Amino acid sequence: GSLPESLGYALRSASARHFGLYGRHVACFLACSAHLRDYLVARVGIDPARARVATPPVRIPPEPVADPSAGEYVAYAGRFAPEKGVEVLVEACRIAGLPLRLAGSAPAHPAVRPGDDAAFVMAGTPEELAAFYRGARVVAVPSLFAETFGVVAAEAMSHGVPVVASALGALPATIGDGAAGLLARPGDAADLAARLRRVWDDADLARRLGREGRRIAGADYAPGAHLRRLLETYRIVTAPPASC
Repeated sequence: GSLPESLGYALRSASARHFGLYGRHVACFLACSAHLRDYLVARVGIDPARARVATPPVRIPPEPVADPSAGEYVAYAGRFAPEKGVEVLVEACRIAGLPLRLAGSAPAHPAVRPGDDAAFVMAGTPEELAAFYRGARVVAVPSLFAETFGVVAAEAMSHGVPVVASALGALPATIGDGAAGLLARPGDAADLAARLRRVWDDADLARRLGREGRRIAGADYAPGAHLRRLLETYRIVTAPPASC
């Protein structure tokens, strides 16, 4: 909402691109997903040989993990910002007749109407957020913009809970292109409702998606996996020639 601030950022970015400041002085660009890496290559002109991926680390809780078939609600965790698609999710749960619990940045949301089976949970600590995930049958990530990763999806997967996410940005790859959940058309409440209902009604499917999500999270998003990627990147950029 600030024109002077926007102009300042635009001038800074234009100057950096014009003079090649990042291109000449950065040995390796480390992206948090393959989607972001490909964007940097295609849209910013970064040399593919100097772009690597290191997904953010996610704490992997010990066994036993959640049995999603015993979950009691559709869960949403995140900001209540327009691009996050909360309005679409509320409408989808209304269509599907499913209970919705939201752990967000406020104790209310204008999309929730009187009579909706929706409630707000203030999960202010990691322990409360973990309990919130574990009480869910499915976690929804209904984003309307291209997420550069999918931290909420990865956290839900670490607890063995399936995910229904928008087929947009890095979200498909985060959940293994559907291996740990189902993908819905962004902004389509009816399609999102159908995907949520499918997981809700099929206990075997929910458990299978949850198990695969747990496996992917442990293999790809655990702190140890993140550390190995970082150390490999440091090794490459500090060895001549400085490229990755």
